[in-house]
Amino acid sequence: MQSTFNLIISYKMNQQAEDIKAIREMMEKSSKFLSLSGLSGIFAGVTATLSAILLRYGILLWVIGFGFCHIIYGWIMYNKYDQKK
Repeated sequence: MQSTFNLIISYKMNQQAEDIKAIREMMEKSSKFLSLSGLSGIFAGVTATLSAILLRYGILLWVIGFGFCHIIYGWIMYNKYDQKK
């Protein structure tokens, strides 16, 4: 009984070691694939920064325009309602 238990534990430990080895190999392959050269990394960072800035101000301009349109719409509806009185 004891030897069967030891065999099962030994098998599971070997399986875990193989799994860890496979995971390590996959991680090494993926890091080699995703690595960027120095200039590519700088270009990607500059592009991401500019995109974030444009997105921030783009959303800000959209909110201002959206609010402005609602103010104009409200003013038009108020005047339309006022004329019906």
